[in-house]
Amino acid sequence: MNGRTIAVSASDDETVRVWDLAAGKQIGEPFEDHGAPVRSVAFGRLPDGRAVAVSASSGSNLLAGFDRGDNGLRVWDLAAHRQLRKITHDDGRETDSAGPESVAVGELADGRTVAISSTPTDGRIWDLATGAQIGRSMFASGPVATGVVNGRAIGLTGCKKAMNELEPCKKRAATVRDLATGRPFGKGLAGERDHFVGGAAVGELNGRPIVVSGTNSSIWPWKSRDHAVRVWDLGSGRQIGEPLKGHPDDVQSVAVGNLGGRSVAVAGGGDLRVWDLGAGKQIGRPFTGPDNSFSSVALGELNGRPIAVSGGRDKTVRVWDLGPPFP
Repeated sequence: MNGRTIAVSASDDETVRVWDLAAGKQIGEPFEDHGAPVRSVAFGRLPDGRAVAVSASSGSNLLAGFDRGDNGLRVWDLAAHRQLRKITHDDGRETDSAGPESVAVGELADGRTVAISSTPTDGRIWDLATGAQIGRSMFASGPVATGVVNGRAIGLTGCKKAMNELEPCKKRAATVRDLATGRPFGKGLAGERDHFVGGAAVGELNGRPIVVSGTNSSIWPWKSRDHAVRVWDLGSGRQIGEPLKGHPDDVQSVAVGNLGGRSVAVAGGGDLRVWDLGAGKQIGRPFTGPDNSFSSVALGELNGRPIAVSGGRDKTVRVWDLGPPFP
C-alpha cells in the first residue's frame, strides 16, 4: 500500500489494525466499530483499485445467551483509513445470532469484488461494492477460502463441526461454491465425518487447482488427532498423497504460495512449518514462538525476501524470514 508492505490483523480487543512490516509499526489508529471480538480479516481490492480489508465479528454467544455488536462485516479503505461499508449478517433468524467467524475475499470474472463469510450454521456471499448478498445462504460451519478454477471464482467452506446426520459434513471435509452465483461447484472435498478443517487455502500444484487444509480436533478431541496438513485436488475433490504430519497441535492456519520455484504451504499448529507440496515433505526446521500459537498466517515479500506473517494468542504479529539461509 503506497509502496509499503503491510499486514492487517484482527483481535479479540474488538479492533482491526494495519502494520508497516518494514518499520515494525502500526499505521494510524485502530479501526473500531464492531463492538465485539473480531474473528477474521481478509485483504482485497475493489474494482476501482482501492485496497480494502474486510473484517468479521461474531457478536453473540448462543450458549451464554448474550449479544455484543451487530454480527457483521466491515469494509475498510486502507489508504484513506476509514470505514467504507457495514454489512449486517443477522436477518432476524435465531440461527444467525452467532455471527460470522471467518471471511475471505475473491474477484469475479466480471470485475466485482466479493466476500464469503461463515457462521457456525451458514455461509453467505456478498458484493462488496453494494453490500448485497449474492445467491442464497448456504451450509457452512468452518473456515473459508477463495480461489479460481477454470476461470471461475470459487469459495470453499470447511467443515468444523457436525450437528446431525443431515449435514454435508457427514461425507465432505469441505463444500465449494461458485462465487458468482452461490451455487455448488463440483463435488466438494471427500472426507470422513470425524475430520474437521481447521484452516484452508486455495493454490496451484503442477497446474492443478488445489486446497491445502489443516485439522481441527476441538469438536471431538478424541478423534482427528493426527494434526496433519492435507492437500486436495479441487477438480476431483480427492486427497493428493499422504497427510503431511509433524505439527504438535491442531493446524488452525494455512497459507500457500511459491518459494524458490516450489509450491509450498506454511501452516501453524503448535509451531510454524513450511511444506513442499510437490515433494510432500517439510522444508527446514519448524519456527516456534513464545506460546507457539499460530491462529493465522500469510505469505508475502518484504524488501525482496520471502516472508511469513503470523498472529497468535500472545497478542502479537510476527514476521518470519523464509529467504536464505533458510532452510
